[in-house]
Amino acid sequence: MRNKYAIKVFLDKTDWIYLTEAGGTMFEVVPKLFKTRKDCDDADLDRATSAANFGSFMHQGQICMSVEKVLVHEKIFDQFLPEFIRRAKALKVGDPTRDAANIIGPLINDRQVARVKDQIDDAVAKGATIALGGGVNGRFVEPTILLNVTRDMKVYKDETFGPVVPVIPFATDEEAIAMAND
Repeated sequence: MRNKYAIKVFLDKTDWIYLTEAGGTMFEVVPKLFKTRKDCDDADLDRATSAANFGSFMHQGQICMSVEKVLVHEKIFDQFLPEFIRRAKALKVGDPTRDAANIIGPLINDRQVARVKDQIDDAVAKGATIALGGGVNGRFVEPTILLNVTRDMKVYKDETFGPVVPVIPFATDEEAIAMAND
């Protein structure tokens, strides 16, 4: 109950929201990037996709405040997704000590790579689709955006600690709150 209350306060009081739950997992909700409460038509998609990109893939997603789910209001989902994919696609993967242009570096160890790959494989096996990425090369994991993610998938319910994020549409604040608390 405490989390629901805190999340509702954030939804009602801010334009841009990062939601935390007790375990430290971060969620990003993109319903409120608009001027009026009832309409998403004037959403600031540049701001939303920039923040989602940074929050999802900063430090290869290996920090406790990484975004684990991007929740997007269904009215703007079809506009948000291509721009988010475009931004994530621009993130170069590789050893940053060899090329300063590499943004997505290696994961911490082989065990973590296996865990991230397992989450991607589990999601795909259960019906998720890969909108971007999904590739693993040694300790390097491409920025990965998953669609059609459901509650029974590991990537939905477990922290990833890697550059993988599901993008999930929602219709109401209550639905977004339920997903963030799930």
